[in-house]
Amino acid sequence: MKLLGKNSIFFWVLFFSITSYASLEELEQALVVLEDRLVTLSVTLSDLLLQTKNTTEPTSSLAQQKALLIAKLAAAHKKVSTKLPDTKPDIKKSFVSKPGELEGENIVLKPYARGMLDAYCKNFTAQVRATYGSTGWTNDEVKKWLVWKLHDKNLKILHYCIFDKFSDQLIGEVEIRNDSGSGNFGIWINEKFWGKGIMQETVKLIAQEYFKKYPYLDSFDSQVLHYNTKSLSAHDKTFKGWGRAPNGNFRFLFTKDMLGKMLKK
Repeated sequence: MKLLGKNSIFFWVLFFSITSYASLEELEQALVVLEDRLVTLSVTLSDLLLQTKNTTEPTSSLAQQKALLIAKLAAAHKKVSTKLPDTKPDIKKSFVSKPGELEGENIVLKPYARGMLDAYCKNFTAQVRATYGSTGWTNDEVKKWLVWKLHDKNLKILHYCIFDKFSDQLIGEVEIRNDSGSGNFGIWINEKFWGKGIMQETVKLIAQEYFKKYPYLDSFDSQVLHYNTKSLSAHDKTFKGWGRAPNGNFRFLFTKDMLGKMLKK
C-alpha cells in the first residue's frame, strides 16, 4: 500500500542516514524537519521531542538518549502512515440533490432559475448557437427569451438546465413543451461535452418526469436541423426516426416503451 509517497522516501533516507552517525542535536533537527513535512497530518513531533527531553534521566548516556529519540521517530512515522487513505473520496456518494432536481449518474437537471442567466449565456457559446440554429442571438436576446419562458404561466413546459454532477457547471439546457397536446423535445449541450452520452442520460431523466406529469400521454417528438450531425447521431442512439418535417428537419419519436427499455439496462 502506498502511504506517504515522496514523504515516505524522504523519511527513510533521513532515518537511515542519521541513526548511526548523528549526534543528539542532529536527531533533534531531523525531528523538526520531519514535523514540517507532516504538518498537514497534525503530527506534533515537537511534543514528542519535548516529552523525550522531559522523561530522559540526567544521568542517561548519550547513546540512550539517541535510542529513545530514534524509537519516537519511528513511532511517529507509523502513526502518520495509518492516516493516509488508499483511494480518493467517492464524489458521487457525497452529492445530494435538492427538491425538484433530477439526479443522474453524471449529470443533474436543475429547474431553470434567474440566477443561472450568466452561466447559461457563457456556455451557450457561438459554436453551440450556430449548431442549434440560434446564430446571431445576442446575450440580451437570450436573457429576454429565458425570462419570458420563466414567467409565462400559459406555457406547458418542463424546463431544466443541465449541470455536470462533479464540477456543478452548467453545460446545457433541455425542455419538453406540451403546448399542442403532444410533447416536443429540445436540447443543447456545450461543445466541450459532446460525445459523452450526456443526451442519452438527459432523455432518460426528463422522460421519467414527463410521463409522470402527463400519464395519459405515451410519447413525445423531437426535430433536428438537417446539418446538425452531432445531434442527429445522438438522436439515432436514443430516439426512433420518424421521417422529415415540412421544413426539412428530421423528426424523431420517443415512447414510454423506449423509456422502459432504458430503465431495464
